[in-house]
Amino acid sequence: MVEIERTSDGAAIVPLLVRAGSRKTRVVGEKNGRLLVEVREKAEGERANNALIRLLAKTFRLPEDGVRIVNGLHSKRKRVLIRLAPTSVAEMLTDLIGQRE
Repeated sequence: MVEIERTSDGAAIVPLLVRAGSRKTRVVGEKNGRLLVEVREKAEGERANNALIRLLAKTFRLPEDGVRIVNGLHSKRKRVLIRLAPTSVAEMLTDLIGQRE
């Protein structure tokens, strides 16, 4: 299960493990308490991070400014702020990951 944190303003922080340079851009599942995400773009400049934000915004039906990387800009392990209630994020992830299994 992905370990989602709640911020003081009620948003969610989701830990991620990101694989840059993959064949597809997609949410894969869960690994060691983190959401496993693959992005097609390579980790050069901000290309992979921008692709990640676009994917998560689409996944959670938010504008791109509703998703922000708060830790790990230059790492495959990241923490991302999602401007939704943690319970909503958890439900959406359960539905999404359940479809993959």
